[in-house]
Amino acid sequence: MDLRKVERMLYRCPEVDPGDYERFPPVDEYELMWMEADYSEDTSVVHIYPFVRIPDDREPFMDFYIWDCMLYPESYARYVICEGCCMSEKDEESFFQYANDKNATVDESLFNGLCEKIISTFPQWHYLRYDSYRHSAAIEHLYFASHRSGSREILFKAGLVNFAHEVDELPRYNLVGSSPESILEIHAPMKLLRMLDQDEFLRCIRPIRKLTDISRFMRPVQE
Repeated sequence: MDLRKVERMLYRCPEVDPGDYERFPPVDEYELMWMEADYSEDTSVVHIYPFVRIPDDREPFMDFYIWDCMLYPESYARYVICEGCCMSEKDEESFFQYANDKNATVDESLFNGLCEKIISTFPQWHYLRYDSYRHSAAIEHLYFASHRSGSREILFKAGLVNFAHEVDELPRYNLVGSSPESILEIHAPMKLLRMLDQDEFLRCIRPIRKLTDISRFMRPVQE
């Protein structure tokens, strides 16, 4: 079984409904017209438009508008990220297909302009200042940190973002771990784990069959 399916069963959350316009009102007509005009300049690629929304007397949320010619006769698809909720399995799968699509683009000025707003509106997500060319990593961070999602949520919130992004590529990890140490099965203090949270280290451990092969060289965490 796919590990993501297992995680969804282990860490159940309410599912967000992007069609619930009372709770998650769509952008206004002006913004839709702007997106349509921008997309029409190059319809050969997928366009992703993110927004931070703070409605009056309602919880803040993010919505993403995906403009893709393959959605015809619809013009776009809409996905919502909010605190404490996951997407439906179907929406989650299609959302990340778009997020990881090499033929997808995000408006750089819009993307960069949202950074501070995301950090101030959703401090609990521990979001980073991702460059626009890393939009797929940014979207992964936003989604998995927004709700009870298991290993990725814990690692993102601990600041171990490279481990979080690459967790599926690790030779082994504890799917039900409740701390970074227990997830990674590396018995080391957080200070050392943050030092190891580098692309260079991850490239070295991917071929290793078991993470315990390296953890034996580290001192156990002191209780």
